[in-house]
Amino acid sequence: EKGVSYPNPTPQPIRGTSRRERNQRALMPKAVIVGSGIVGRAWAVIFARGGYAVKLYDIAKEARDKAVVACQEMVGMLEEKGLLFGQNLKTVSALIEAEPSLVAALKDADYVQECVPEVLALKKKVFAAVDKAISETKNDKVIVGSSTSNMAISLFANECTHKARCLVCHPVNPPFAIPIVEMIPASFTDPKIVAKAREIMKSLGMSPAVLNKEIDGFLVNRMQYALLAEAFRLVDDDVANPEDVDVAISKGLGLRWSFMGPFQTIDLNAPGGVVDYFERYGESISRVIKSMDNSRPWTEKTVDRIHEAMREEVPRDMVPSRLQWRNQRLLSLAVHKNSQTVWGEAKANASSASSKKAYIPTDATGEEKAVIVGSGIVGRCWAAIFARGGFIVNLYDVSEEAMKIGVSEAGKLIEVMSDNGLLNGQDPSVVKERVQANPSLESAVSGATYLQECVPESLSLKTKVFKSIDDAVTKAKNTDIILASSSSNMAVSQFAPDVKCRSNCLVAHPVNPPFAIPVVEIVPAPFTKQEVTQAAAKLLKRMGLSPAVLKKEIDGFLVNRMQYALLAEAYRLVHEGCATPQDVDSAVSQGLGLRWSFMGPFQTI
Repeated sequence: EKGVSYPNPTPQPIRGTSRRERNQRALMPKAVIVGSGIVGRAWAVIFARGGYAVKLYDIAKEARDKAVVACQEMVGMLEEKGLLFGQNLKTVSALIEAEPSLVAALKDADYVQECVPEVLALKKKVFAAVDKAISETKNDKVIVGSSTSNMAISLFANECTHKARCLVCHPVNPPFAIPIVEMIPASFTDPKIVAKAREIMKSLGMSPAVLNKEIDGFLVNRMQYALLAEAFRLVDDDVANPEDVDVAISKGLGLRWSFMGPFQTIDLNAPGGVVDYFERYGESISRVIKSMDNSRPWTEKTVDRIHEAMREEVPRDMVPSRLQWRNQRLLSLAVHKNSQTVWGEAKANASSASSKKAYIPTDATGEEKAVIVGSGIVGRCWAAIFARGGFIVNLYDVSEEAMKIGVSEAGKLIEVMSDNGLLNGQDPSVVKERVQANPSLESAVSGATYLQECVPESLSLKTKVFKSIDDAVTKAKNTDIILASSSSNMAVSQFAPDVKCRSNCLVAHPVNPPFAIPVVEIVPAPFTKQEVTQAAAKLLKRMGLSPAVLKKEIDGFLVNRMQYALLAEAYRLVHEGCATPQDVDSAVSQGLGLRWSFMGPFQTI
């Protein structure tokens, strides 16, 4: 990459020539890389880093020699990033050698990774050559993996004599940074070979996800395509701009998925785990995906299977501690991402202090007021966010005891944010003082800039609450206040169509926990004034959040529609016996989610 400096800026091929080095190399496990392009080079470095003597084979001498030099540069980059795990650059680089003879390369090899272009005829030719070399060398231990991203091994290895040793081992680019490897055996692949290949991949620091059978698209691409198809639909139907779709992933779902898969995620989104989640949300999920290609009814058997897999990972009594772990991971990720330069920021010369401290508005005076209606978990989070942003926060609830608890819990959240560097140097005691209980809704909305409703997802309750808000706003004569709902699955037109101030109403839906996941979906109704939508997006951006603005109401909004699209395909993969829930989760948390934690689906492709 431009601007990256390596320890050896003009690397030359390094070869161990001493007797001692040759003897040491002879005792090492041996890997052969067939194909010296970008993927082949990455695999060569991964195997060398894992302690393998690597033979890099290509039919073109110039390609082989260039690849060895490129591998050294890649090793230098990994050392610079601390990804050689304490090993010496020259030692790792010296393990990679060009080899002009496939037969010589295969002699005593433990593993072969094919990395030629995605052309069926070429793969057939290469596998036939590898198969012949295995016979000539009488190598009865070697495993042969293919890096193919879209072809089953049975399409090009079915006529090989040693086909029982063949399987797909598909990495996600760049494999030295994204550890997932999809392993797809054919019906003729020896199960012992699959098990051994999995152990090899784990020893290299990779995260293997094994499919039980061949399926078009494997795991990663099937789930990626399911989400991407829905992302395209949202743009094609003019629900949202591509930029807002990307924000919904990179500032929302991707942050969770960078360390938790879809089943692990929903397991923590309902008190009773996966079974409870489907009991609560299965009907709404089915409703949302009914128009999608992935629509499939939920069966008790498969839901139970996924739930049991989650309980094997995390016993029921350990879920609260896992929930704390999740939040800490998200907080750490938020701190890390907040410290990183945004792509293009340097070019735009936008590395100012204010851009580095996005969580604190530059014009914070402590005089603006926000109202939070509902003192549950979501309300407390919103209170902490606005207090961090310099607002005086009035927390309102019909129960004085609930308000008292809400203020206390919001204070604890502010302490957590401070401990994790998310107050940007503000004194937490000062921030906590900004959160105040107010038993009078009329008094709360008087002079307020913004109101966030945070009551449970009940249509009748939200209708009642918005009627009360409307009355209070009318009495307080506050015609400029923005009235937002935290609703995750109901449009504001369902519960505020008849209120007098409906043109000030919209949905501002956060993703839990909003103090660590910055995306907020802004969903206006047909009756919402455009200037209110724009003002809400601008204000929430000042709070350090990342607004994703929808152009119109749609069931499921952005986040849940894409989440449900991926979840439906994940469910299908388990339901049809293609993979275990654990391997589906790995395909996301060790693969797709790492990209999506800072790039949306459109940015990715």
